[in-house]
Amino acid sequence: MVLAGSPILPRTWSHHLIRYDADLGLLEYLVNGQLEALDYTTSLGKEGGDVFTPVIGDNGRLSFGANFSGMMDEIRIYNCYLETPSLSKYPLKGGRVESRTLDLGSVNSQILKLEAFGGRTSSAAGGFKNEYAGNGCLSFKDHSELNFFVRTNNSIYRWNDVPWIPVKPGVALSDTFRGRFIQIAVDFYPSGDGETSPYLSELRVIYNAAEPPPPPTQVIAVAWDGAVTLSWKASVSRDVGGYLIYYGTAQGEYFGAIQGNTVHSSPIDAGNRTSLRIEGLTNGTLYYFAVAAYYKPAPMVFESVRQVLEPGRQVQEPGDFSREVAARPLQRPEGLSGGGCLNESY
Repeated sequence: MVLAGSPILPRTWSHHLIRYDADLGLLEYLVNGQLEALDYTTSLGKEGGDVFTPVIGDNGRLSFGANFSGMMDEIRIYNCYLETPSLSKYPLKGGRVESRTLDLGSVNSQILKLEAFGGRTSSAAGGFKNEYAGNGCLSFKDHSELNFFVRTNNSIYRWNDVPWIPVKPGVALSDTFRGRFIQIAVDFYPSGDGETSPYLSELRVIYNAAEPPPPPTQVIAVAWDGAVTLSWKASVSRDVGGYLIYYGTAQGEYFGAIQGNTVHSSPIDAGNRTSLRIEGLTNGTLYYFAVAAYYKPAPMVFESVRQVLEPGRQVQEPGDFSREVAARPLQRPEGLSGGGCLNESY
């Protein structure tokens, strides 16, 4: 069985459709919505008789364009009889692309702006015409356009509750666009007749990385009975949100401590205080301590469900450790506090 239509014209886009009516056994070939040829897969070779439904089978072969030397933009296979095919070159509803999650390296990094480079393509006599807009307006007179969206997060996993925020490329963004991770989405809309498509050739994210604050200085550890008091001089950064105290029973290993069935976790969030007394320590055990500062939370452009349920929970990215200090809790004689010895670092 061979279905043949009008000759294919070079450098001209056309829409080809092969459809089959399993009730009638009718096989049709349409070009640009016009019927070019038909045949019946019936015992009579026409309407009526037994219908022989084409089956590819397990070892069958389906080939498209085996002897065609031109270009194919797209092939679609439908599981139903397509009554009214769409003849436009590009889908009128447009399309959408979303980037993978991009890591900016630091919590609360500020997104300054998005830069987008692209243009549009259209059919022209004898070929295609390209209109490059560069890093400019990507909305064209024939109503083809690109729309851009950004969402930011300090967690790489929790994206379900983070909305997409529309942005305009090349325009400075507000201070609320902050996060360590960013995703970008672009909606592509063709012209009204579906013959022209916008395209995107390059995207750039301009941002300021929020480096963690420097550590505090002049850390002092004072031992007590079953406790150690730590104090320090505040970090020089103005945007410090608090301090984390790391400790353990070995130098440079700040994994907390275990006393009986009680686990003392590390680090301890001291908030914005510059001293903290750690209770419940074992007398006679030497503990090592280091302190790191973290930035205060920046205003975010969204609130996730988890943040609403846990308003005090914030993503913290500490900076470098202070110098290590050590102290050994002991039971002291009455009138003698702190052992009379201090352990300091600068």
